[in-house]
This record gives sequence, structure tokens and C-alpha cells, in this order.
Amino acid sequence: MFVIANEKMHELNKKGEKAGLRKDFSGVGLFHYELAKRLSSDEITGLIRFISVILKNTPVKSIVSSVFNVKFLTNQLSWFEQQILYRDQSGEDNKYQSVSLDSENKIFLKNKKLIFEYDGKCFAVNLKTLSKKESKSTFPKFISKEK
Repeated sequence: MFVIANEKMHELNKKGEKAGLRKDFSGVGLFHYELAKRLSSDEITGLIRFISVILKNTPVKSIVSSVFNVKFLTNQLSWFEQQILYRDQSGEDNKYQSVSLDSENKIFLKNKKLIFEYDGKCFAVNLKTLSKKESKSTFPKFISKEK
């Protein structure tokens, strides 16, 4: 799956208004999905690998997630992803944090247009134990729409 993003992170002033561009994550990402129907459970599970991205100085590299709870509904495909290990997430002052993302994903038709939604939850990762705890960092839902 290719994702073409126009994603920008802005600094906010005290009123919550955009005050300046902090990071520009616009670009193209390529993801590889491998899925299989399990004989033991009749469920579809698998993995997703982040193959490549066209962004300058991206910390997003070598990411793998498990895929489960795959559902085919009328005009909708949905699944959950749970990131394996961790990734480097840029934070304030160009410092990086070790985080893991779990997400609910949907691809569906709306007004004859394809829409992809990624609703991720961020977890801080302890690098010694690889245990996860809910992070203070939050992300808005990522929505990509067919033009």
C-alpha cells in the first residue's frame, strides 16, 4: 500500500492557533502486508512492514507490526495493528523518544471515493525491558481520501 501524505506539525500559540511549522512529514510511504487465513481459528492475521519513505531525515525505519482482527464488511475492510519493538519518534528540541504505536485501521467507500483511516495510540517503551505504557503523546486520526 502506498500512502501519499500532506502531513504537517505546527507549533500552537496560547490560543491554540497555528503559530509556525514545526515539522513537515509530507511524502510517500510504502507498506508491505503479508496476511494468511489461520487454520486453527479461521482468522486472518499477519504482519505489515514499513518498506520505504520519501521524506528528508525521517527517523521512521525498520518498522514491523502484527495485523489481526481483520474484518470484511459491506464496503469496508478493517484491521488492528500492534507495533513490534519500537520506533524513534521525534519530539521537542529534536530529541527522539522510543515509542510503539497500536492502531485501528479502516478502508471504506464514501460517496464513491476510497478513504483510509488510521487511528493510532502511542505507548512509551522501556528500552531495558521493552515493556510498554501509555504515552502522554497523542496523535489525531490520520485520514487519507481519494481525490
